[in-house]
Amino acid sequence: MIESFVLREGTDYGAREYSLEQKVAQVRAQLERGRARILFDPETGTVTIEVVPDGRPSPA
Repeated sequence: MIESFVLREGTDYGAREYSLEQKVAQVRAQLERGRARILFDPETGTVTIEVVPDGRPSPA
């Protein structure tokens, strides 16, 4: 799922180029620290990852 997310067009990692493995590791780390979360939309059956607003960890 993380690979699918980072391969989406428009995902911005700044001016520096990162490998797929590096991007996946960055997103995984954000999820583990609570700085990003996985969202599921039951109407469309889609899943996405979003940064937690204000960079605050999301409640467990």
